[in-house]
Amino acid sequence: MRRRGTSLLEVTIATGLVAMLAVVSASISVDLSRGMSENIARTRLATEARLTVESLRRDLSGCDPDQPLGERSVGTLVGIESTNRTTLRLCFDGDQNNRADWMPPDRVIVYESEQELLIRSDPFGSHSNVLTHSVQAWQVDDQGDHVQLLLTLGLGRFTETYTFDTSKPSQ
Repeated sequence: MRRRGTSLLEVTIATGLVAMLAVVSASISVDLSRGMSENIARTRLATEARLTVESLRRDLSGCDPDQPLGERSVGTLVGIESTNRTTLRLCFDGDQNNRADWMPPDRVIVYESEQELLIRSDPFGSHSNVLTHSVQAWQVDDQGDHVQLLLTLGLGRFTETYTFDTSKPSQ
């Protein structure tokens, strides 16, 4: 005579197999998500670094990047200074006297770090942009004829350090 249902042994074996399958699938998903989260963190750091590099490249190129007329004599970079080791100030000539007056009509751009943010601001134009999040260190080292900028970005256990070196404009 045939019996109906399953025996206790069959139920125990099936339960054990399902539990092993659950453990294996959980460990696979943890391994996959760990790799994805690391890639997300690295990509975010690279994106923020790229935005900062692009902004510094535009500002340190020698001319005011926001000059609508495209004239070389107006908006020329005439001054770079560091008021302290965490602030970079750039002066673009607005009155064509080829001197850094640091007051209007010259345009002043300020880079400074504040609460893990790198901020680019125009104090006389009242514009302020957050360039980068996750700033661990921002250091401006004035070395006489040139300025060295050190930017360290960090997110979780990942850190990236970038060094920029630019010469000061000749007066």
